[in-house]
Amino acid sequence: MDLAKLAAGDAHYKAYVGPPLKYDLLGALQFTLLCAAGLRADDKICDIGCGSLRAGKMLIPYLNQGNYFGLEPNQWLIDEAIKQEIGADLVRIKMPQFINNSNFELGGLNQTFDFCIAQSIFSHSSLAQVGKCLSQVAQSLKNDGLFLATFIWGKNDYKGNEWVYPGCVEFKPATIKELAWKNYGLKMQFTNWPHPNGQNWVVFHFPGQEKKAEEIAQFNMGQYNSDVVNPTAVRSFTGKVISKFSRVLKK
Repeated sequence: MDLAKLAAGDAHYKAYVGPPLKYDLLGALQFTLLCAAGLRADDKICDIGCGSLRAGKMLIPYLNQGNYFGLEPNQWLIDEAIKQEIGADLVRIKMPQFINNSNFELGGLNQTFDFCIAQSIFSHSSLAQVGKCLSQVAQSLKNDGLFLATFIWGKNDYKGNEWVYPGCVEFKPATIKELAWKNYGLKMQFTNWPHPNGQNWVVFHFPGQEKKAEEIAQFNMGQYNSDVVNPTAVRSFTGKVISKFSRVLKK
């Protein structure tokens, strides 16, 4: 299959979830940002709208057994990803858990999470759907947990009630920030994280985690300092890595 001939939304597991030629890049981006934000193998994560495991194919091998949870309404995408990307043996060894629903209902997983992520989900959602997801995350996220998500910012809010795909929707940043805080007790931190499709990353968190959210909002590798003998060497290397990674995303 020539991916260059496919468009976002076509009935192929790499195209249905977004630009097919960016399938691997977007998976690598999510994995990199999560690790830079502090994700470690013993953490539990919920990949909201996990699709055909763009991020999951990197997260599942990395995490300890049973620590990856994927929410996805289209089971065929998960099945194709297992068949084409990760294999049944890895599923048997790592035991990821999946749940199928289109209402962002996380309760069926019976878990609390260190991290949740929703990449290019709210760029297609109604405001009511955003609210439902935030509500579910607020009930499932640990007190010191983080919820990474992307939005497309605009001057006006999408007023429709329907999921829009492959088209995209926009919201005003103030609308989402107010919705998260007043309705669900989640604070929203803006970031400078890169995205190849021009979306904007934010971090939702509970009160008391402001310093943590502010530190990771400026893309860096500070979270790795405790894992190395010489943190100074890591800091000197960080600028080069960020510069190179940013150039790749702009291609």
